[in-house]
Amino acid sequence: MSAPTTTQSFLPNRTAQLYNRQMDAKKPEVEIVIRESGPYRVYGPVRVVDADGNSYDLDRKRIGGKFVSLCRCGGSSTKPFCDGSHKRNGFDACERVSDPEWKSGPGGPDYDASND
Repeated sequence: MSAPTTTQSFLPNRTAQLYNRQMDAKKPEVEIVIRESGPYRVYGPVRVVDADGNSYDLDRKRIGGKFVSLCRCGGSSTKPFCDGSHKRNGFDACERVSDPEWKSGPGGPDYDASND
């Protein structure tokens, strides 16, 4: 499979392609940690691509060489990366998955990507 050149060619069915039923048996290469009322912290080898298909240089954005923080509050002046604005703008996110129906969504074991 060749590298995608645009977001459109990179994203379709990407979640379904990445889902691996064997993942529980081994540690995933990429982990996304949702911080309480803060950013998404992305650990591992990833590529962030904007809406125009341009990739970011993540070596400059990694914090301590370990993770990239992605804005979740919408207030960052360095979007898509977090700049700490959530601490000043009152961002409060307490969402939790409470319904097991998420299993039928993209990446879930019962997801049918042919409907996309």
